[in-house]
Amino acid sequence: MVDPNGWNITADSAETLANTANKILPAIHAKKFSLPEIDRKFIDLTIAIRNYLSHRSSGSLSIMKKKLTDLAKSDKKSPLKGTVTSIGVYLKTAPNGSQAIRSKIISQSLSTLAGKLI
Repeated sequence: MVDPNGWNITADSAETLANTANKILPAIHAKKFSLPEIDRKFIDLTIAIRNYLSHRSSGSLSIMKKKLTDLAKSDKKSPLKGTVTSIGVYLKTAPNGSQAIRSKIISQSLSTLAGKLI
């Protein structure tokens, strides 16, 4: 509906997402994309994980690890913090004190975050 060619509107970071929302949405809706720092860091990590899963390059792995470190600095209690040696092991691991594996935590967190944007 927004793109006349029918393409998805993409963003490479939470900041880009907020800027795009400000350009194309009325202010009452765009302001919902001005997210708290922890949510922005989570979105940035999620994008980085997606990019690494798609490209499997050393560059995308480095970016993903940096975004993971950034999130851990902002949210000391994040169940997503940890070392990545294998993306599969990282996503399938249940962090200390958690009943859910990280991929499930990411999924649930994305769902919760999407609910904030409605």
